[in-house]
Amino acid sequence: MTNLDEEKQKNYIFYPSDNSFNDKSKINFLVEGEIYGLIDDDLLITLYPLLNNIKDCYEEKEKYYILPKNIDKISLEIFFNLIKHFNNEINQEKNTDISIDFYSLKTIFKIGIFFRHIKIIEILVKNYIIPQINKDNCLKIINIYIDLIYNEIVKDIFRNLIEKCILYLNKHLPYFILNKKEELLKLSQETIEEIIDRYFKSFYSSSNTEENKLIFWLIMYIRNINNDLFELLENERKNAIMNFESIILNKKNTQPTLILTIHYNKLDQDK
Repeated sequence: MTNLDEEKQKNYIFYPSDNSFNDKSKINFLVEGEIYGLIDDDLLITLYPLLNNIKDCYEEKEKYYILPKNIDKISLEIFFNLIKHFNNEINQEKNTDISIDFYSLKTIFKIGIFFRHIKIIEILVKNYIIPQINKDNCLKIINIYIDLIYNEIVKDIFRNLIEKCILYLNKHLPYFILNKKEELLKLSQETIEEIIDRYFKSFYSSSNTEENKLIFWLIMYIRNINNDLFELLENERKNAIMNFESIILNKKNTQPTLILTIHYNKLDQDK
């Protein structure tokens, strides 16, 4: 496990808020009312090209960058220590084992977005989060990071991450319904629709009657249907007709249609 504290090696120094900077500090930040000065040459080399991304935050008179209020000192230290760690190209290529929980890591990602340091976000998602995806944390990862798929700067990175999680969910969907129902239902209806749709279209879909009952329960739950398969089929029939009419009329408010689409695809395959 990487001990980031051991890698600090005097990367930074805090000064009193009276701006009495030490000459060693070459870049200064105002964070949580304190001056945070970087003195590590390796970090400075990495950060100098990024400073243009935050030039609007520079206070010319005070000679420091004012960081957003949602950035705290501890997270900033972790961010800089991670930069130093990943400056070593060997560390970039291997799975990363660091003692940071997913919630705290999201704060680190927000700092990375602020500095436009996309590389470090890519490395952490690829080498730290994705290798850890399992039955215990898959839903948690989706819930924590799904809003970042709408961030223009990092949307591709997090769409790939959510895609990996959904693929994992598809493979084990009956397990999640049976054992992680409450957490699963915290996902948006749109996300659950996507998961179910992909489940039926993938080779993970099961001929096991009990497993299929779980899947149909989930469909009826998100459709707000009271355990009546015929009502569900009628609902999907209406959705299919509405979608067809919307496409013909070039409307965008189409509704998800799962069951009839699945049956239609199967008939096509049987021809």
